[in-house]
Amino acid sequence: MEVNSQKTEENREKQGLSYEIKQPFIGNVNGVFVGNPEVFYATIDILQSIEKTKNIPMHDEEFTDNLIEIIQKMSDKNDHFNYSEMLEATYANLTSSPTLKDFKIVDCYEQNPENSPAYLLNLMMKDGYFEYLKPKADIRVNTSDKV
Repeated sequence: MEVNSQKTEENREKQGLSYEIKQPFIGNVNGVFVGNPEVFYATIDILQSIEKTKNIPMHDEEFTDNLIEIIQKMSDKNDHFNYSEMLEATYANLTSSPTLKDFKIVDCYEQNPENSPAYLLNLMMKDGYFEYLKPKADIRVNTSDKV
């Protein structure tokens, strides 16, 4: 028994680390597939935050696709990317912005905003490309008795 036990330990040491992916992550947000769980959850967090703070239904596939792409690019661009830091800064920007046009996805790691993967999406929002995502104006009938 002692010899078999010793051989088993020797085999483990020779083989080293063993791992495998049984099933890759595949998520779907508004019809857009996401292969990275961190990007998936960050996207959901941002979209839900927009819905809650701006009362805008965030079911737009094009906006979602752009958002997923820039979050993935920001994380790919920086080896030490911190999703929580990006989400906190983006949420702070969202809550201080009066409209979607003023809102920006925050790239905490880029010193020059024009070099950020978020730049194009931020510009599209500023220019009103996603105008239809703004909350609908509250139309009220004048009920004044004045003639």
